[in-house]
This record gives sequence, structure tokens and C-alpha cells, in this order.
Amino acid sequence: MQNLKCELIKLEQLLLRSDVRASREELERLLADDFMEIPSTGIPFYKTDALNRIPDEVNPEFTQQNYELRVLSENVMQP
Repeated sequence: MQNLKCELIKLEQLLLRSDVRASREELERLLADDFMEIPSTGIPFYKTDALNRIPDEVNPEFTQQNYELRVLSENVMQP
């Protein structure tokens, strides 16, 4: 389980890098086809939305720490 946690955190951190966020190809590769996030606006944000918006954004500097791994179901985990 620890190896999986490390891998998921690594992938999550890749999505915060400005070079990855600027690359539509990298985002296409990293985001699942059924990607969906619910931001603070409460309006769902899908993969198509991410691919259309994120590469053109001025990316802020992100910092994250104290990751936890949640097992949501047998095949679904959330870092």
C-alpha cells in the first residue's frame, strides 16, 4: 500500500508542475478520460474543461504536504 501511495502522490505532484500544466499532451496523458473535479465554485470541471483551460493559465506556485491516501473502494483511491 505504501508503494501505491507514493506513486499516487508522485502523479498528483506532476499535475502541479508548471511545465506539465502548460502541456496539453502531458495533461491528456495524466488525466483519466472520466476525470471530474468539483472546485470551490461547486460546478463540476471535466477533462475537456481542464485541457481547454489549464495550458493557457498563468500557473501559480503550488505547495502541498501531509498527503493521506483514502481507499474509496476496491479500485478507487484518493491521495
